Amino acid sequence: MPLGYAPKSKSKLDILIADDDFFMQRMLVIHLESMGHNCTTVDDGKATLVALKRQKFDLLFLDVVMPEMDGLEALIAIRKNETHTTSRLPIIMVSGHSEPEDIRKLKALGADACIAKPVKKEQIQAEISRFFT
Repeated sequence: MPLGYAPKSKSKLDILIADDDFFMQRMLVIHLESMGHNCTTVDDGKATLVALKRQKFDLLFLDVVMPEMDGLEALIAIRKNETHTTSRLPIIMVSGHSEPEDIRKLKALGADACIAKPVKKEQIQAEISRFFT
């Protein structure tokens, strides 16, 4: 389990999905809702930051490549904003590039995990179980 997290026992999570690809959004929503979670979707990094100001989420799935503001910029902004709080949002990056160097770069920027596209339900469940019991 990543540092800064206390395991939560929560069967129904509020999850934000940030991805500009409608089909990827739908795939994540279908998988996550079948697990009993609530999902909200946005299309870019700017919309991600707005959604996080409006509502508290338990988890964020964040695409790396998006228009307006990409996932890397959003990730950096989220972690910067968290320096003023005691909470830390678990962030799982979603990427078409999952080479070890790519994953190291994402984690160095503050990502907690990275899953490769196309995502699989088992992959999603495994990552969620790292943060929530």
